[in-house]
Amino acid sequence: MERRYDLVILGGGTAGLVASLYAARVGARVALVEQAEQPGGDCLFTGCVPSKSLIASAQRAHDMRTADRLGLRPAEPGVDFARVMERVQEVIRRAGVRDTAEHLESEGVEVVRAYGRFARPGVVEAAGRELRFRAAIIATGSRPALPPIPGLDRADLLTNETVFDLRELPPRLAVLGGGPVGCELGQAFARLGSRVEIVEAAPVLLPSEDREAGRFIAGTLTGEGVGLHLGAPVTRVEPGEGGAGVLVAGERRIKYERLLVALGRRPASDGIGLESVGVERDARGFVKVDARLRTSGDRIWATGDAVGRMYFTHVAGHQGLTAMANALFRAHRPFDYSAVPRVTFTDPEVAAVGLPTDRDRAGLRTIDWANEHV
Repeated sequence: MERRYDLVILGGGTAGLVASLYAARVGARVALVEQAEQPGGDCLFTGCVPSKSLIASAQRAHDMRTADRLGLRPAEPGVDFARVMERVQEVIRRAGVRDTAEHLESEGVEVVRAYGRFARPGVVEAAGRELRFRAAIIATGSRPALPPIPGLDRADLLTNETVFDLRELPPRLAVLGGGPVGCELGQAFARLGSRVEIVEAAPVLLPSEDREAGRFIAGTLTGEGVGLHLGAPVTRVEPGEGGAGVLVAGERRIKYERLLVALGRRPASDGIGLESVGVERDARGFVKVDARLRTSGDRIWATGDAVGRMYFTHVAGHQGLTAMANALFRAHRPFDYSAVPRVTFTDPEVAAVGLPTDRDRAGLRTIDWANEHV
């Protein structure tokens, strides 16, 4: 069966949701192709929502231990980790009420619950159907990156996609990666009672931010008992039984009961027929786009994590809106990355807008730098 659409979107994460809803609201005929049981993507199920819920519980535990700062008698919290994780799932369910297929369809979006791929120019195949489009948007997102470290492929590891399924608190947790995800979850698990070791190849935590911020967070984490191994690229993993094992970084051997890998993202665009419609990808596999988010394929745009730039929900949402306007209305609107706000939700939080202040960029003139501890 063949149907014609103004816009077909592959992927029901933030970028796809925003693009589909706004397109439907301006009267376009829209199909959103998503194979998951419920749209919502990483932010809802494995990113922003569950991580902030876990962090909230960890913060309360920390506040109880350090209540003397406020003139209160401190107390050791009784952490019911299974209940903490049940609450995380409850928050996901509440937050996802407006991301259901039923809600999208009530707004005029046709949701195709199936795996979709480009069959040929102008056509997406999904669930045995051919969806003909005037324009299409790739919003297939990303997955956790797993580098080719010897032994890692045999380890029973955790990523952001699986860590929220835990129901028992790991006595000893190794975190491979000292970026935002590694620091946020590492601090949270430490506050809930795990012995946490963070291993980062760079000489500082949060290497994509100002080095001053990374040093400040490092001091905070070590003060809370988190072990830090900086400038320590892992050379191999020695997996054991039940998720346990050893990380080897030079002369260091770091034992763990569970291993959390937080080493960035890789695209989830394999197998969607990009080659059949002339969509090019870069050396890392991310979809190439111009300043207006248009790909090399005819009438095809790409958004969100699929393009490999700034993996933030608010960026994906704005990209989805921009791509929709460019695709349907020939708006020719470029996407500006120069002043994107971002926050790492450690305690204290690290907030920034624009470029890191300790890095020079060609063609840019430094006017003034300001740092504040709030």
